[in-house]
Amino acid sequence: MNIKYLILVLIFGLFSVALNAQNTHVKNANYTLKGSKIYKDGKDVTTTLTEAEQEIIKKSLQEEKDETKAKLKQQKDLKKAEKEIKKETQKRKKAAKALKRKETIQANYNKAKNNLEKTQAKFERLKAKGKLSPIKEIQYEHKLEKLNEKFIKAEKKLKSI
Repeated sequence: MNIKYLILVLIFGLFSVALNAQNTHVKNANYTLKGSKIYKDGKDVTTTLTEAEQEIIKKSLQEEKDETKAKLKQQKDLKKAEKEIKKETQKRKKAAKALKRKETIQANYNKAKNNLEKTQAKFERLKAKGKLSPIKEIQYEHKLEKLNEKFIKAEKKLKSI
């Protein structure tokens, strides 16, 4: 926020200088150019100056204007570059977030698959040994059904990304 404020103040200041850029400093004297007349300390000195001196003053004024324009362009380019950097940073953050989401979905899928496989193996093993009561068998079947639903849900999410 402070940088934006500073840039805004600088642009406004330079723009103000550009509007009042009719003042120039040549040979230890300050001159003001209004239209085609040149003033020194508020007095018209156009007729007392030679053509060469007038050209020097006008060139000096033009150089100052060009310098101001160059500074404004440089600031504009800097602002544009900052905007591009911010845009790239946001893109990277978005990509990182998408990658993290994908990894989380993959981890959830793997976890659901492992839980289902382990529980099925344990159920089959206990059933083969005959160590399951009818109540435990119903509980395992119910548990396997829930784990299978979780697995299917995780598989759908994984396919959707």
